[in-house]
Amino acid sequence: MLRLCNRQAHNEDIVFHGTTLGESLIELGLKAGYASKDPETAWALTADLAWVRRISGSETLRGSEAGASTVFQTEDLQESWGEASLGAHYAASDRLAFSLTAQSALAKEVRQKYAARIHARYRF
Repeated sequence: MLRLCNRQAHNEDIVFHGTTLGESLIELGLKAGYASKDPETAWALTADLAWVRRISGSETLRGSEAGASTVFQTEDLQESWGEASLGAHYAASDRLAFSLTAQSALAKEVRQKYAARIHARYRF
């Protein structure tokens, strides 16, 4: 995603002039989970379903290179999509935890179809 903050963005000899691009996301969903009741094994499973709506206006950008200049309009990204995810969490100790999440999205444009995340957390 391109974010310009009332300044110039440089890419070698190409300069872009623009303003701040802003967007908002509205998300409605349901989250369910199950956690182990056994104190010896601290694990949990989660599932999420959500509908997400992106609200973003279009912006005008001006690019210049070696004296040549061009102006273009960014897309008006008013889009909705659905998301579903499954996750697992395991606490190996009071300080060390691992989690794994797989996510899928249903969208016509812009959104990635699949994602997977692996996290490890250690508290000092």
